[in-house]
Amino acid sequence: MRRKQHSAARQQHGHPQVVEPQDVLEECGEEKQHQQRRAPRSLWDSAQQQPVEESKQQHQGQRQQGVKQQAIPRHSGPLGIQPRQQGGPAVEIEVQVGDRGHGRAPPQQQRNDDVVVGFVVAAGTEGHEQHQQHGQPHDAQPRADTDVLHGLQGKAIGSSFRLQKPGGRFLFNFAAVNLPTPSQLRRCADVAFAGVVLLTLAYFVFTHEGLYALDDYYYARYAHQLLHGTFHLGPDPKGLLHDPLHERWLIFAPVALCYAVFGVNIISTTLWPLLATLGSSALLWAYYRRREPLVAAGAVLLLGLHYFVLNLSNYLYPDNINMLACLAAASTLHAARRQARHPWLWGACLAVLNLAALLCKETIVYYAPFYLGLFVFDLVQRKHQRFWLAAAGSGAVLLGFYLLFYQYQTHDALYRIHLIEHTNEFLKEGNYLLGNRAALLARISYQPLLFLIGSGLGFVLLLALGGLRPSSGTPADERFFWLGLGLSTLAGYWLGSTSLAQYNPITLQPRMLTPLLPPLCVAAAFGLRDVLQTGRRTVLYAAALLLLAGLDRSSVAVLYFGWAAVLGALALVERRGWLRPRTVRYAALGLLGIGLVLAIRPLYFMSKPSVSAHFAQDRVLRRHPLAPRAGVVFVDDYLIGNVDFYYGFQPPAGLRFRRFWARDSVPLTSGERAYVLLNRATLSNPELTRKLLRYSADSALSWYPQRQLLDRDGPVELYEVTRSIR
Repeated sequence: MRRKQHSAARQQHGHPQVVEPQDVLEECGEEKQHQQRRAPRSLWDSAQQQPVEESKQQHQGQRQQGVKQQAIPRHSGPLGIQPRQQGGPAVEIEVQVGDRGHGRAPPQQQRNDDVVVGFVVAAGTEGHEQHQQHGQPHDAQPRADTDVLHGLQGKAIGSSFRLQKPGGRFLFNFAAVNLPTPSQLRRCADVAFAGVVLLTLAYFVFTHEGLYALDDYYYARYAHQLLHGTFHLGPDPKGLLHDPLHERWLIFAPVALCYAVFGVNIISTTLWPLLATLGSSALLWAYYRRREPLVAAGAVLLLGLHYFVLNLSNYLYPDNINMLACLAAASTLHAARRQARHPWLWGACLAVLNLAALLCKETIVYYAPFYLGLFVFDLVQRKHQRFWLAAAGSGAVLLGFYLLFYQYQTHDALYRIHLIEHTNEFLKEGNYLLGNRAALLARISYQPLLFLIGSGLGFVLLLALGGLRPSSGTPADERFFWLGLGLSTLAGYWLGSTSLAQYNPITLQPRMLTPLLPPLCVAAAFGLRDVLQTGRRTVLYAAALLLLAGLDRSSVAVLYFGWAAVLGALALVERRGWLRPRTVRYAALGLLGIGLVLAIRPLYFMSKPSVSAHFAQDRVLRRHPLAPRAGVVFVDDYLIGNVDFYYGFQPPAGLRFRRFWARDSVPLTSGERAYVLLNRATLSNPELTRKLLRYSADSALSWYPQRQLLDRDGPVELYEVTRSIR
């Protein structure tokens, strides 16, 4: 009677799909106990052994599935749950009895008179058949783990039953378990993506420093030349510059389009890398949002909030643009192997995207070993033959036209390779060929590992390697594809060479790793999903992160301590029973904590003052164009290399720009005036004062004692020199 009142109350409060249990645990004789000892194994274990695709096909073919009663091993009676009479999900709950272990102990084990209950759920669909009597097994196969989630998410699957020991003492009262709906999990992915977009835009605005060095200046100048028709394909016609940046057309060609629409300024210059950064996160979000929303959320956070990805979003460097092209190519390869339709189209797309990545940067070659290994594997298995034929054929055609173009322009089909070799030879005093040969052994042994830890990727590697033993029902090839691509690419960075003629490993800089980040972050997202769905390995991961924090001697250790605290908190809330894995709140807590830790470093740099004062300097030059008056402007050694950018690469004809230290060698003709443009932020930038700038702002002003202040904007000052220059 009480149960009926309880059911009616739940119906009245908007819980129409609660499944009511049978009477619980009645006394039985020796014969029943003997049958219970022969109870079949858990439905959950059997479901795990079936591939997801096979279980989905079986589920589509068998729309009607009932519920069977499952005996409790070594207990006093069977426990089953009857479905609702009119529709509702078909549910089975198996109760496993063991020792105290928070539901994880082996079944059929008792210690110290305590009983621990573990619940295993398998589900059917609405409109099922009547379940079979006498506890006989049903013919339909249980669905796999991921299908159970999609079938039961959001429905209350248990309703207030009691568990008693044979003596009749009350032990446990189980109310209800709510599994998250697909829409709830997708909402987690949507919120994570929205947070990444907002933080990326905020970082772009509040940390923008203008031009960084020569590379982005050259790319911007090539874009301006391309817009005005003065860009020369092939080598410099004057023979003065052999620049490999000149051949990365997809870096500056879109910038030329931005110049045509928005004009030449620093925002239009860096709009393309910003869009590429957001595009990489958007691609991961769109690719996994429906199928694996937790993977989508984790991958977007781990990739989009990685500090060096954000750092490259407001500089015209090829790395984030190349990352987008590499990720698009890898996603195309993965999607083509998942789908049987349109193999010719997928193959052609793969070839086009790899060529696009090559036109961004040469590091796409680190994907080649994985491509080759996957091709050989499919060849042996006789799979995806039409796809590989289309990819190889399209790639051969595109590469042939590309080499023919260089043959026509430079009379050297391998011009780009020879240009890279020439660059390596020119810079050999600073690389591992000559200047750093003593450090070569350390470079190919332990330095890459310390470098990955120091750049904040230790957490990503930990989760990715932890996914080698998945703890949920994800198809193995789904995560192993990304992990295989990530590890093979990492091997290329670790042991590969930038030269074909001599062994010279790539320089260990964070921006060089952008092609490695997407596959590692996706593989790590699968490992993170396992943690959020099962709650397992949280303590193990936390201990490993504390070890990484101890190994790292930089400020990045704060991140490892933060991630360890997040995983420790997940373990604590599960142990205390405040939150349970496989719930939206548990997943949201983990994602929020990881995202907040990732945001620490970007938020810190957003709060710091500018180290270049680019926008203040640009405002001063616009307010005082200094033309048409003829004269000379003395600037620092950093600005002298890119000052024409502030004038749209067309500086006033009457102005000359000279370095501070050239003051004694610059004669002033009649009618000319001299100016001093002083940027105190640049002259105090540690990255510049260590090598390039050997003087301070005050010492530079002391060279011009007779001066008059014309304008000041923050740390930028403009003076007119009124008397002779000392």
